[in-house]
Amino acid sequence: MTSSEKTCLEQLLKNQLTEFDQRFERHIKAISESFDLKIGLIAEGQENLRREMSDFKVNIQQDISLLDFKIETVNQHLGKKIDTVETNLNQKIDTVETNLSQRIDTVETNLSQRIDTVETNLSQRIDTVEVNLNQRIDTVETNLNQKIDGVEANLTEHIQSVAVDLKAHRTDTEAHGGIYRVKEG
Repeated sequence: MTSSEKTCLEQLLKNQLTEFDQRFERHIKAISESFDLKIGLIAEGQENLRREMSDFKVNIQQDISLLDFKIETVNQHLGKKIDTVETNLNQKIDTVETNLSQRIDTVETNLSQRIDTVETNLSQRIDTVEVNLNQRIDTVETNLNQKIDGVEANLTEHIQSVAVDLKAHRTDTEAHGGIYRVKEG
């Protein structure tokens, strides 16, 4: 290779390198611009996301505040309703208790009156039965006394008759002297 060829080759290589460097710089610059553009887009996207998240947070806080208000309102409303229901139930219970107490008192009074009436009727019947039984007992006693007196009179008469007969028999036996002996004793 000759010096002129060498120079020419060097010049060619230099031109090629310069061209390559220029292309490389343009390419890097294009990539860098593209990269800068993409980073800008990413930064802008993140900024948009931050704004949206901030707006979302504000909306959520507003929704939570609204829900808290609604819950408190419902709680107060339900509390009033519960108080009203409790008052109504207490009134109804008091009314039922009063009615039942009155009915129980009425039943107690009626039963006491009936028991008193039954007691009076039974006392009267018992007194009547007692009078009747006393009369019958007195009649039976009188009849028995009469019968006993009659039996006693008959027995006394029979005993006297037997005594008379026995005395006559003894007298007769003693009159026969030796055949029969009466032993006392």
